[in-house]
Amino acid sequence: MVDFDIDPVAQLDARLTALVVGAARWRLALGEALERLGQVRHFRPVGGPRALGFSSMAAYAVERCGTSGRWVEEARGVARRLTRLPRLRAALCSGAVTWSMAQLVARHATADDEAGLVEAARRSTVRAMRARLEPDRSGE
Repeated sequence: MVDFDIDPVAQLDARLTALVVGAARWRLALGEALERLGQVRHFRPVGGPRALGFSSMAAYAVERCGTSGRWVEEARGVARRLTRLPRLRAALCSGAVTWSMAQLVARHATADDEAGLVEAARRSTVRAMRARLEPDRSGE
């Protein structure tokens, strides 16, 4: 039997959890800012990244953010959906749900069922929520 001290493991888990919550907040903030940039129209019909000399949002993302165009579009999509889902946004920012969970729930939640889905998400894994929300896709 391997003997180990649980306290350092618990401390490491707490530190990793704090970092993940911070990363989710950062990703949401970046998604919100990129969404605003994508909506800006300084010089009609050119706006957003094109006004800054970039051919697209994807080109801007690679150069300025060090991320892929797909990453940016996912972050923008979550940010856009969370504007209509304040409980889910708060759960993400507090660390009650992960980025992956928020992304999944945001694709399905409405104002009417948001509270129930957020509560279920707090107590569930992404895999279980996917089976609940996307039964045909989950294969379960």
